[in-house]
Amino acid sequence: MKYKVQTPKVTLLGQFNSIAEAWMVSRPHLSKDDQELHALEKLDLPVQGFAQFAFNIEGSIAMRELMYLIRPNQCWAQSMRTIDLQAHNCFISSEVEDLRTRLAMCDKFDNFLKVKKAGTPQDLCKNLLPTGMMTGFSCSLDSRTLANVYKGLKRLAPHLYKAYMVPLNEIMKKEMGIDLETFPGKDFILEDLMVNELDRKALTDGPFKMGRMNMVGGKMQLVLAAQAIRKQYDKVYSDIVPAILDGSIYDKDQTEEYNTILYLTDNSLKFMQSTRTCFFAKYDHDTTDSWSSVLKIEHLSVDDFRAQLPCKGSCKKCPFRAEQLARIIAGNDKDYDSLGEVNPPCPILVGTSATQELRKYKFNSDSKIHKKWDEMLKVYPENTLTQDGKDYLKNINKYGFAEEFDNTLERKEVLLELANKGNKEYIDSL
Repeated sequence: MKYKVQTPKVTLLGQFNSIAEAWMVSRPHLSKDDQELHALEKLDLPVQGFAQFAFNIEGSIAMRELMYLIRPNQCWAQSMRTIDLQAHNCFISSEVEDLRTRLAMCDKFDNFLKVKKAGTPQDLCKNLLPTGMMTGFSCSLDSRTLANVYKGLKRLAPHLYKAYMVPLNEIMKKEMGIDLETFPGKDFILEDLMVNELDRKALTDGPFKMGRMNMVGGKMQLVLAAQAIRKQYDKVYSDIVPAILDGSIYDKDQTEEYNTILYLTDNSLKFMQSTRTCFFAKYDHDTTDSWSSVLKIEHLSVDDFRAQLPCKGSCKKCPFRAEQLARIIAGNDKDYDSLGEVNPPCPILVGTSATQELRKYKFNSDSKIHKKWDEMLKVYPENTLTQDGKDYLKNINKYGFAEEFDNTLERKEVLLELANKGNKEYIDSL
């Protein structure tokens, strides 16, 4: 096998168990030694939610998306834009048992590395990676939810049960004395994540609204569906689920399309539109992997668009500045412990519209969201460098860019010319 196979690994990050304490709130007559407290694990009641477990999982992209669909759940994941992926660190998860699927995954890896070597930014060509690829992610669930997932995978997807739930249950037994095998409860959560007939009717009839609930979605590439799945304030249903459970998804890359439906309240929809039109979070191509295919922003005036951004157009109010610091570092690995991120920072944060032009050149941008940013920056041009902007320009001029291909002689010259535009006085002072 050209690429190595790795076995999934489950590690307990932490635990919190106050089931007995919560139970005694409702049973104040009990003593702490009461026999009733020793039988709580046999009860399939909401009180089980007071036992919470956080796990680190090294496993497939497919398993990550399945776990992140589950509610309630808190989740966080490794970012493919921050790792320099090469042949030596592209691994196949051992849960992928079929040899032909593994070989098809090898072809996907080859194609990804070929496209990356040709100069496509990794943030774009990562979409070519197969979902059977190993990655890292974290999740936090209560014991009642875990038991439901455990039993559902045992019934519906034995390969996932063996790879993830067996070792996870060993941890539960060792650390908590809880055996998910005998834990009370049902096994319906995974089936409830699938798109049903009512959802499909709304897909064909267009966006659906009932009261304050909005149903939006449609065909999404997996790379976009994955972002939707991570949202904790809405319910997501997707045809990804049966494809994961039967293993047919593993050799598919993240450009594969699936019907994915989001149920959101009015406020959730408003919040999603705000965060996903933010420069830090937006995507640049107007396809089924772009939030432009879900969010309807064409009718917004420039002022309305600016007002619904998380920062309201003010660099001092940016809620994502900490996440953007890696973009400001760029190619400067001398003064920082960590490496820079490959994408340009927000023009509002750095105080120069030049980073919008830089991004447009780098990603060949054509999304509705990107075009709306163009409109806004014509009306409200950013032409006063902030300290973050000065740091960014200093870093790229002195140390280059974070992505190796951007530092090839001819390309670097073009990128610097775009980034430095309008800031000659500061560049000359460096």
